[in-house]
Amino acid sequence: MLRELKKRFIFIVMVCMFCIFFLLLFAINLFNFTNQQQKISRTMQTLVENNGKLPLERAPHDSMRPEEPGRSHQDIEAPFMVRYCSVYLDEGYGIIRISTDRIAAISTQDAAAYTEEILDSGETSGQIAGYRFQLASQQDGYVLVLLDTSVEQRNIFSLFVTSGVIGIGAYLLVFVLVVAVSGRVVKPIAESYEKQKQFIADVSHELKTPLTVISADSEILAMTFGKNEWCDSIDKQTARMRHLISRMITLARMDGEEPAAEQAEFSLSEAVYDTAMAFEPLAKRCGKRFTVRVSPDILYTGSEAELRQCVSILLDNAVKYCDDGGEITVSLRWEKHILLDVANTYRQAQSLDCRRLFDRFYRADQARSVANSYGLGLSIARSILRRHHASITARPSGKESILFRVRF
Repeated sequence: MLRELKKRFIFIVMVCMFCIFFLLLFAINLFNFTNQQQKISRTMQTLVENNGKLPLERAPHDSMRPEEPGRSHQDIEAPFMVRYCSVYLDEGYGIIRISTDRIAAISTQDAAAYTEEILDSGETSGQIAGYRFQLASQQDGYVLVLLDTSVEQRNIFSLFVTSGVIGIGAYLLVFVLVVAVSGRVVKPIAESYEKQKQFIADVSHELKTPLTVISADSEILAMTFGKNEWCDSIDKQTARMRHLISRMITLARMDGEEPAAEQAEFSLSEAVYDTAMAFEPLAKRCGKRFTVRVSPDILYTGSEAELRQCVSILLDNAVKYCDDGGEITVSLRWEKHILLDVANTYRQAQSLDCRRLFDRFYRADQARSVANSYGLGLSIARSILRRHHASITARPSGKESILFRVRF
């Protein structure tokens, strides 16, 4: 039990931490990406507005003039760090002049080729060969600016890699810490659960003795005074108590750390079919239609006895809670996984809280009193399936039916 609680605790914490780390890193990288794109857009807008030139913050003959207050050295040097090429065109899109003195990576021939390709595409802005371009109209024609954005792209990529490595390292560190403290965190819960389980087992065991005495006394009374309605009532209630105690012991055993029953390969098709057909006479006596569709030759490795008990619980539940004149359907088939479906007519299916159906002592219809029903059967079925690494779900099927699906 402690091991299972630790796994759940670690899983929940790590999922939460993953979401936090992901959102944090995503926000950081999104902010950086947006900032770099805005920087590129501002630079491009400045170039276009100044006829393909980036105005210098200080003319060469003013090099001895003091810096303006509040302006950093980085701001002053920024224009000299921007690499761009400007192509000047006439009104007929003919090349008048190409300026490549602010970039070494683009030759005049390259700039002419890029210009021709851009003009053929009909686009006025976009990306070409790793450069951001924009075509703008001027008084005497057009200017095409090719801006090198490699620095900004490297900044984006560098932060993405760095934040990713740091995030993964921090996530692994959190995982180690969570694993280290998980035992202490879940220990009080595990101890409380173990005490509860032990209490159920002890009470169930202690109740057997008075029930045996009551049953024996009832037999003596029946032999002494003859059979009567009071003796019959005592016998029925004693049988119900024994059935309840048996199920409580079964749950306590399955919740423990005991290994599963002996595993062996068997025909699941035969097990489901045989168990289902045993309920057919009962369903017909109750006036309910009973349909069984089982695909042949489906084999499974597990405890045949436990899985037969699981199928029996699902069918017993279906017969008890199926509406009068309703229909019960059992099907077993292979669709990527082995699927076992047990469905029955139930007019209140849409109003059910299906998640609670597997809780102990929970009964969906409190107004309906069903003999030998304590709200433990579905909980036992789920425990059996967990021991076989299978899952069970319940959901409305149509407007007036409920479906229990087991996925092996």
